Amino acid sequence: MKNRLIATELESPLFSYSYSSIQKIIRIAKRKAETPPDVHTIHGFRSAFKWALESPQPPIDSSRQKMMMG
Repeated sequence: MKNRLIATELESPLFSYSYSSIQKIIRIAKRKAETPPDVHTIHGFRSAFKWALESPQPPIDSSRQKMMMG
């Protein structure tokens, strides 16, 4: 906050990106990850991330999984 990198207003956006630039970033990530065309981009990435958090051995503590999922 001191360096004005974080806004203090209640309704300020989390990211300084426009919606179209976020879509472009996600399209590039989807292409690089070679996801199937039938995977819904945002939900698919979230589901894949959740699955990846639940699958490692040894397992990740559930409270840490919830923290990482936001």
